[in-house]
Amino acid sequence: MSAGHLLIIDDDQSFRTVWEFILRQAGFSVDAVPNLVEAEISLRTRRPDVIICDVDLSEADAFAFVSELKKSPETRGIPVIMVSGLADQPRRQLGEICGAEMILVKPFGRQELLDAVARVLQV
Repeated sequence: MSAGHLLIIDDDQSFRTVWEFILRQAGFSVDAVPNLVEAEISLRTRRPDVIICDVDLSEADAFAFVSELKKSPETRGIPVIMVSGLADQPRRQLGEICGAEMILVKPFGRQELLDAVARVLQV
C-alpha cells in the first residue's frame, strides 16, 4: 500500500532521481518531472498528496506557480515543499507569501526529506 502520492518538480535530474528513490523506498508513489509544463500535465492526471518544487527552475517562476496552485480550488489544499540551494530571507519570505508550507534548503539528507514530507502531510 502506498504512503501517498508525491510530485517532484526539479530541472536537475540528479536531485529528481535521488529524491524519487528515497521516497519510493519509503512507500510513496512518485511522479518526478523536470519542468512546470510536465508538472501541470501530471497534476491533471493524478492529484498528489504533496508537491516538492525547486525554487530555481531554469525556465519558470516557481513562486508564481505555487501561488497559482494555492489560488485554485482544485489544488489549494495540496501541501507544497519548496527546495532551494540558498537559505536567504527573501526566498523564505517569498515561499511564505506564495503559500508554500515549507522551504527545505539543499543539500539535505534522506531523513530530513522524509521528515519534511511527514510534517506537511500532518497539516
